[in-house]
Amino acid sequence: MEFLWIPITLVAAAAQTARNATQRGLTDRLGVMAAAQVRFLFGLPFALLGFWAILYFGDEPVPRLTQTAAIYAALGALAQVVAMMVQLDGMRRHSFAVVTAMAKTEPILLAGLSVVMLGEVLAPMAWLGVIVATVGVMTLSIDFSRPEAMARDRVALAMGAASGLGFAGSAVWMRSALLALPE
Repeated sequence: MEFLWIPITLVAAAAQTARNATQRGLTDRLGVMAAAQVRFLFGLPFALLGFWAILYFGDEPVPRLTQTAAIYAALGALAQVVAMMVQLDGMRRHSFAVVTAMAKTEPILLAGLSVVMLGEVLAPMAWLGVIVATVGVMTLSIDFSRPEAMARDRVALAMGAASGLGFAGSAVWMRSALLALPE
C-alpha cells in the first residue's frame, strides 16, 4: 500500500498529458480563447461541488471576503487564464513537447516568486527538490543533443516559460488572497 502513489502518479501524468493533447486539438478547431474557456468551464462544476462539500461537511464558517483578497483572487484567476492561453497557443503553433516541458518550470518559478513577493523562506532541501524536479522534467522532455532543434524551438521555449511564470504568478496571487482573509 505504501507504493500506491507510484501508479496513481503515472495515471495522473498520463491523464494530464491526454487532457493537454485534447485541448491542443480543440485549439485548432475553436481557437486559443475558446479552448481555454472549455478547460475552465469544464472544471467549474467540480469546483462548485468541492465548495459545497466544504460548506456542508466543514465546521468552519466561510471567511469574510475583503477587497484585497478579491483583487488578489482576480489577479490569480486572470494569470491562470492567460498562462493557459499562452500554453495552448505555443502548443498549437510551435512544439507541444517543448512548451509543455517549459511550462513545468512552474515549481522553480513559484518558489522564486514566493520568496520575492511573499517573503517566504524555503529550506535548502526544498530548493534542492524544486531544482532537481525541474531539471529532471526538462532533461526528459527536451532533446538537448540537437542544438538546431533548440534554436528552432526558441519561441516554444519562451512561450512555455511564460506559461509556467503565469501559473506560478497565479499560485502566488491565490496564496496572497488567502493570506488577506481576516480569519
